[in-house]
Amino acid sequence: MNRTALAIIASSAAVLVTAGIASPALAATPTGGLAAVQAAGEAATAARITALDTAIPKVSANAYLSPGDRSTILGTLNGDLSAMQSLQAKIAADTDVATAKTDVQSIYTGYRVYAVAIPQSLYAASADALTDSAIPALLTAQHALQAALAGPDKSKDTPAVDAQMADLATQITTAQNDSSGVSAAALSVTPSQFNADHSVLAGTRASIKNAGVAAKAATADAKAIRAALQ
Repeated sequence: MNRTALAIIASSAAVLVTAGIASPALAATPTGGLAAVQAAGEAATAARITALDTAIPKVSANAYLSPGDRSTILGTLNGDLSAMQSLQAKIAADTDVATAKTDVQSIYTGYRVYAVAIPQSLYAASADALTDSAIPALLTAQHALQAALAGPDKSKDTPAVDAQMADLATQITTAQNDSSGVSAAALSVTPSQFNADHSVLAGTRASIKNAGVAAKAATADAKAIRAALQ
């Protein structure tokens, strides 16, 4: 496996680490008078605006995202950013507690910046890094090793190498299966779906985690085989 392939897989693995982001606890309905509710709304919108301002440039700069997924993610994140800015201004201008409470609750029920928008962007980025970069690099390495074992390095073929080649193939297949369709599945989730089922992204997260573990195991196999042939 060449250094370029290893670099791709290492970078992909780094993306996968961020996919473990945990969603914060669901917020309770704000209590108190108008000023207290407005303060809660200001804090909630400001935090999300900061998170989105951080996430958007990272998505734009992510070299592993497909153009289509990048466009979808940026559409969601920029839309949420605009909504948070509008809600921030509206809550500050509300003149009664009931309206302010409704507006504050919509921060959570209508947009789900932390629970849906940002996590789904990370899951999609991880899936694209695997399917478009890491797995193709692993397949290239696998084919090169197969060719070496069938040709110039045939004399170095041992039962241990054969076992590692078999595991390499298994791990690549696992990574392919677990990452297939994950990006589209992640990006299809909406706030209303999360409101109805808070575990709606759990399967996607598990698939990405499993695919990442398999890709790392395959990388270790390929490196060990290469070392055995040197």
